[in-house]
Amino acid sequence: MLPLITFLYVLLSCLITLGNFSVILAVLSTPSLRKATNISLVSLAGADLFVGVIVLPLRLLESWTSFEWSRTILWCKFSLCLTLLSLSASVLNLFVVTVERYFAIILPLMYETKITSRRICGAVVFFWFFAILVSFFPFFEFKRFKAQERSEQHKICRFADTMSAEYLICFVSIIVVMPTLFISYAYGRIHRAARKLRNRLKSLQVQSNNQPQEVASALRESKTTQTIGIVVGVFYLCWIPFMIAVVLSAFFKDLVTPVVVLVISALIYSNSAMNPVLYGFLNRNFRAAFKRLLSKLFSGCPYRITFTHQQMSYDLSHLSSTQKSYTLTIRSRAIDRN
Repeated sequence: MLPLITFLYVLLSCLITLGNFSVILAVLSTPSLRKATNISLVSLAGADLFVGVIVLPLRLLESWTSFEWSRTILWCKFSLCLTLLSLSASVLNLFVVTVERYFAIILPLMYETKITSRRICGAVVFFWFFAILVSFFPFFEFKRFKAQERSEQHKICRFADTMSAEYLICFVSIIVVMPTLFISYAYGRIHRAARKLRNRLKSLQVQSNNQPQEVASALRESKTTQTIGIVVGVFYLCWIPFMIAVVLSAFFKDLVTPVVVLVISALIYSNSAMNPVLYGFLNRNFRAAFKRLLSKLFSGCPYRITFTHQQMSYDLSHLSSTQKSYTLTIRSRAIDRN
């Protein structure tokens, strides 16, 4: 079973690293993606990248090595704290992006003045610091555990063996329950507001074509909110079994078996690989940015993609009362072989 787990973890680590690094690179290299909403998404990608680069390799190291330090309760506690850090950072970043979406849809007038890129960056830094502090609190608990070797039947690290029930309950309450309640409430209101917005936009499009910019902007906000809502939903579907297992293990230590731990671990780690896929499927700007990155990556291959530009003028005055002429730039693409 160990070779199968190793293959799964190596595959997940590669997918997580490649996907989330692409998200970060796409935002940094694409002007249209460098906006307030995506600051939290970049931070969320950083939390997922942390799983692929740090957490999973350490899990593999723990499984394959027989060093004494990898068999102690102290190391087990450190390994589990890294998992808690990943959960904390992800939930808190989703909380930040939910607040940003809430203001954008529910309180648009306040959004223009209150929600700035600087404030979002400050919130992201604060919540990362808070996530680290809360996740590694077990190292400073008054109740100390002996750094004894784990038994053969408990080779897999379990929260119940290393952390107190009081800490686990407080962690779940502060990091999971409270943000989840707000996120659920916020997206309930956002969903209702977005539905009303779509109905209003349909009536505007039927009645008049004099406000194309406002309509396009509102549609972008609605689609962005929908994408983030799906990301939040998938996140909780993947992490809820883990949260339930943590709470149960605080009271019933032997209820969560090693097989259950492995299945839950694979589920939560796979979530870190899903977000880039969701962005690519659901967001046109991310999809275009990913295509540009791929074209640059394969620019040295035997097939070279070249672009030519042609300009054609069209009179669109019959579509609007502004009586303006527009120039449409057509990009044609040719594939040449060196």
